[in-house]
Amino acid sequence: MIEQLTVTGFAVARDVTLAPGPGLNVITGETGAGKSIIVDALDFLFGGRHGRGVVADGAESARVRASVSTGNDVLTVERTVRLSGRTAGRIGDDSAPAERLRELGARVIDIHGQSEQLTLLRPAVQLAVLDAFGGLRDQRDALAARVRDLRALLREIEAIGADSRERERLLDQLRFEVDEIAQAGLVPGEDDALRREQRRLASIERLLAASATALEALDAPAIAEAVAALEEIAESDPDATALAAEGVTLEQAAADLGRSLRAYRETLEDDPERREAIDARLDLIARLRRKYGESVEAILQYESSARERLGAMETAGSSLEELRERAAAHAVSAGEAAASLSLARREAAGRLVAEVATELARLEMPGASLAAGFACEDAPDGLAVTLPDYEVVA
Repeated sequence: MIEQLTVTGFAVARDVTLAPGPGLNVITGETGAGKSIIVDALDFLFGGRHGRGVVADGAESARVRASVSTGNDVLTVERTVRLSGRTAGRIGDDSAPAERLRELGARVIDIHGQSEQLTLLRPAVQLAVLDAFGGLRDQRDALAARVRDLRALLREIEAIGADSRERERLLDQLRFEVDEIAQAGLVPGEDDALRREQRRLASIERLLAASATALEALDAPAIAEAVAALEEIAESDPDATALAAEGVTLEQAAADLGRSLRAYRETLEDDPERREAIDARLDLIARLRRKYGESVEAILQYESSARERLGAMETAGSSLEELRERAAAHAVSAGEAAASLSLARREAAGRLVAEVATELARLEMPGASLAAGFACEDAPDGLAVTLPDYEVVA
């Protein structure tokens, strides 16, 4: 969900901010008012191809920025194109190429044309909708796990069966990757901690100034004067004793806060060397992320997988024939699971077609209908299944 969209210098949208509310939001206007510019800006933000022609007259660049909710997180996404034609994208604090922006966009937005629903034209999305309707996600995930295991075995067979020169090349590559990640000494979550520290060090002057202002207010005689006045009131009016006690508590709390604030201020020290070290560390993590995964956790997972593969290749503990037998058994098991899932999908498609037909009749749309077609295509590395080449559920 897009929580806020800001468009600056983009065609006729010089400075537009939208904050969609929950539910349906409608943008109306005369022809040429710029409604389609909002759609173009969203397309550009999420990796669409738009050159310098979208930069408004007199502007140096066009910028689109959005706050995007992805479940429990809110991401800031931004993309800019300059008069030179150069574009730059960011997701949060990280640079993001167009492909990564398109991947995010596929998860958070969908564009409906006047006569088509673009996402539903993708077979992968059609299958996902059908699996969700039929309650087949667990069955699909189980099949995916079997296929991953089969492919891992096939890769191992290919690696062991490769000629010695190719095998040595793969071993060298795996050793380099494992060593590179190991030498980095990554710790899960450290990139987030480093960014927090980076922001703190960048704000040292402001933090020191704010601390000084707070201490000056806490050390001012006004609090002591107020406490003394309250004690004088209590001496003259016994019913106001509670006020005097609260004044003493306030004075003690201010003193405690002052001590805590002074201790905090002692930790505030501009450290250019530490800032450089943090920048260098974040650059290293960014380089590893580009090569091995989108997060520190993904990089470490890649290292673990690479170590396992390296160990398998170095020890060659399983013979090639044993691996082939295991792969054949996995292929049979996966083929049976794939056939079972396909049959379940066809049964679910029949129910979906029937329910949609009921809804269409209720909406008095006699000319509309839904049919589901299933096709089996031969592939060299596909699973062996016994199913019709083509079947329509209508």
